[in-house]
Amino acid sequence: MHNARLRELRQCATEHIRNYLATLNQHAPKLNAQATKLWDLCRRQRLVAGVNDGAAAALLVACQDAYSPICETIEQLKDIVKELVSVVAEYEQKQPTCMEENLWLADTLSVLHTHLKYLELQSDKLQPLLADDTSVHQFKQELQLVEASISMGLAQAERQFKLSG
Repeated sequence: MHNARLRELRQCATEHIRNYLATLNQHAPKLNAQATKLWDLCRRQRLVAGVNDGAAAALLVACQDAYSPICETIEQLKDIVKELVSVVAEYEQKQPTCMEENLWLADTLSVLHTHLKYLELQSDKLQPLLADDTSVHQFKQELQLVEASISMGLAQAERQFKLSG
C-alpha cells in the first residue's frame, strides 16, 4: 500500500510537471506576441505623452490590456507549481530518505521555481510605461529556457517508473 501511494504521488508530480510545460508551450506564442505588442504600445505612448493626453491615456489602457494576459499566465503557472509543491511535500514525508531516484523531483521543482521567479522578474519590466526592447527580448528568452530542463526531469521520471515496476 505504501509503495502504491508513492508511485501514485510520483505520477501525480509528473502530471503537474507535464501540465506546467504544456501550459507554457500553449501560451508562449501568445505571450511573445503580447510582449511585442506591449513594447510597441509603450513606445507609442511615450511619443504622444504630453502632446495628446487623450491618445496617451488610450494607449496606456491598451498597454494594460496587453500586459494582463502575461500576468494571468504567470498566475496559472504559479498555481501548478503550488500543487506540485504539495505533492512533493507529501512524497518527501512518506519517503524521507534522499535516494538518487527521487532527486529528479527536487531538481525539477527547483527548475520550475527558478523559471517562475525569472518570468515574474522579467514580466515586471514589461509593466506599462516600463517596457523596452531589452525587457521584451529577455522575457521572450526566459519563456524558451526551461523546456530542456523540464524535459530532462520528465525523462528521469519515466526511467524511474520503468525501474520501479
